[in-house]
Amino acid sequence: MSESRVKTSLIVENQVPSYVREEFPLLVEFLSQYYKSLDFQSGPSDILQNIDQYVKLDNLLNLTDSTTLSTDLEILESTINVQSTTGFPESYGLLLIDNEVITYESKTSTSFVNCKRGFVGTTSYQSTISVDQLVFSDTNVDEHLNGSTVTNLSVLFLKEFLLKVKKQISPGFDGRDLYSGLKESLFLKQVKDFYSSKGTDNSFKILFYALYGDMEASIIKPSDYLIQPSDARYYITKDLVVEKIEGDPSDLVGSTLYQDEGFFESAKGTVSKVERILRGEKEYFIISIDYDPDKDVQEYGTFSIHPKTRVVTTAGIGVTTLDVDSTVGFPQSGTLVVNQGTETEFSVNYQEKTLNQFLGCSNITSAIADRKEIVLDSYVYGRVGITTTNIVKVRITGVLSDLKILDHTYYYEKGEKIEIESLGSNLSTVKANNWFFNVSVRYDVKSLQLVDVSNYTYRVNLYDEHDFVIGDSITLISSNDREFYGEIIPENIDSTVTSNVSGFDSKLAFNITGQGQLNTNVFYTVRKNISKVSTTNYPSLTKYTTNVQNVYTDLEDTLYVAANSLPTYYNNPLVINDRSITFSGSFSGTQLIIGTHGFITGDAIVYNPTDENN
Repeated sequence: MSESRVKTSLIVENQVPSYVREEFPLLVEFLSQYYKSLDFQSGPSDILQNIDQYVKLDNLLNLTDSTTLSTDLEILESTINVQSTTGFPESYGLLLIDNEVITYESKTSTSFVNCKRGFVGTTSYQSTISVDQLVFSDTNVDEHLNGSTVTNLSVLFLKEFLLKVKKQISPGFDGRDLYSGLKESLFLKQVKDFYSSKGTDNSFKILFYALYGDMEASIIKPSDYLIQPSDARYYITKDLVVEKIEGDPSDLVGSTLYQDEGFFESAKGTVSKVERILRGEKEYFIISIDYDPDKDVQEYGTFSIHPKTRVVTTAGIGVTTLDVDSTVGFPQSGTLVVNQGTETEFSVNYQEKTLNQFLGCSNITSAIADRKEIVLDSYVYGRVGITTTNIVKVRITGVLSDLKILDHTYYYEKGEKIEIESLGSNLSTVKANNWFFNVSVRYDVKSLQLVDVSNYTYRVNLYDEHDFVIGDSITLISSNDREFYGEIIPENIDSTVTSNVSGFDSKLAFNITGQGQLNTNVFYTVRKNISKVSTTNYPSLTKYTTNVQNVYTDLEDTLYVAANSLPTYYNNPLVINDRSITFSGSFSGTQLIIGTHGFITGDAIVYNPTDENN
């Protein structure tokens, strides 16, 4: 318990002058025995020397109160055999067996040696007659049976210290026994958390666990079951989920949030509450806009979601076209913000767009990898601070809301995580799926099989059904690590290989050729590359995507096909013929005869006369 400090009884002989030792040889022995009576644990000298250690909480807990005799103890025996001596003083400790006080000179692991029987000592610090007086007992030698309790009287004073400490730091718990499974030292060190939450449901749960080990205590409040009139303290808000651009959105409480007129209509509203949330590693904020018509300040206009998309084809420095998942929601021209990760962003200007491409791009000063996020360079803002000169800028994101659970859905409970199968409708009709889709989809590869070693043709086996066609360009992405079943492939990609689909075995497999030899001992993901126009005489069209990007429905059997109206033919580039002719002459009447010109009946021609009289 105490530190290894020098005891007075061990050094008293060297403190007495030599001439005194010669004249009074028994004096040294007398003084040594006297100080031994003070140096034992709980003795006056021991407490004075080690009081700094005895007041530490860790030294006051997990004390050994007692052990038991392992054999009968006769009157003349000086060795006491017990189950264990762990926790008892090394020497001169005080024991209590039945009504006999005993001290000993030393101990082993299972016995006390050279015991002095019928000893005297303090057996209690609280008398039954007067609680402020201790009990000092003068006892006689007696016989004791095997299994009798051997009480450790040397720790009585430590228990008093612990009681004092508990009264100071945990009033109310000082006279109570805590749950045996509770780590008492940790509880007492953190008991301030109990008092700081006193009166709450959590405080009652802490109390019942500390006393009884009950972790499922239910708090029943009669007020929850009473019918009472409304106190009219409620808010009607519209919640926006936003990303931080500049400043701390939490400072917007009580301020006005503005959306300037431009691509979106103007809007403003008073912020009544801001809540920070985390989704994965991304930080978002829920901003509650007050639009109660009974209040002086309410929402004017409608706040709009700022569009977001992702790059589907790697874009090098200086390119003028960005292939993206979708441009729906973006203006016809404007400025984009490319998120490169690690809080690195840069702006890109574009002049026009198609359904899934931004055209006429400029200021692409850094390569943009596929799947990088692109947002419109727009934001809403609020002014905070005493002088309202500090501006907080945020970007409004889209969220799913008003989830409707189908009646035949079972086994789901509130708070459980769900996986979104599709954003929109999964149409299984022939007219919705019988198209050549040009979408950069990814599939996890189950295995690779070498089919023809002469040209390194491989069969690619997938977990899911694919929609590849012969001639599709694909990229194999290899990695030593992998997450299965739709999870994102890790970014530590080892290499990529481009190949072409050369045949089919089934909806779960296809053949590839043209990539060379592959390592079949690593994991792969296959990605379809976006098809672009291939033409022999109109190179300006090669930047456009081909075939169909998607099919939409209004759930009334009406389909909307999204496409640039430019096809891709396997190994056949588009040859676009210019069938216009230039001619001149004059005529009268309603008939124009040109001669042999290559037209056929029904052809339409455009005639632009230069003279109104002709």
